[in-house]
Amino acid sequence: MKMKNSNKSAKAKRQTAAPAVMESVGLARTASEVGELARRQLPALGQRESGGDGEITTDVRTGQPFHEIALTAGERAADLIVIATHGHTGVKRVLPRSTAERVVRHAPCPVLVVRELKRRTP
Repeated sequence: MKMKNSNKSAKAKRQTAAPAVMESVGLARTASEVGELARRQLPALGQRESGGDGEITTDVRTGQPFHEIALTAGERAADLIVIATHGHTGVKRVLPRSTAERVVRHAPCPVLVVRELKRRTP
């Protein structure tokens, strides 16, 4: 008889510990929705950041960033890739490898790595 009581209490504990079901959050988007949003917004961002100088071409891809950047550069016969880095040193630079470092290793053309500007906080 004690076994039955023990099982009932264990079952009751399992029932009370069951996770709550969450409803979908309005901000969640699928990968295709994020891609479409990026495709619509990137041209304006490129024009704004370049000051309207030169031709801006945008591309949205999924996959490993370093691989997609190198692949795109090869497909477009790019003369140069310009990429920013956080400028980490020591262990932070080595593990994990940065996207910039991997692009340098795999790119079919020269890569100019620029250090990210440190923004001043007020």
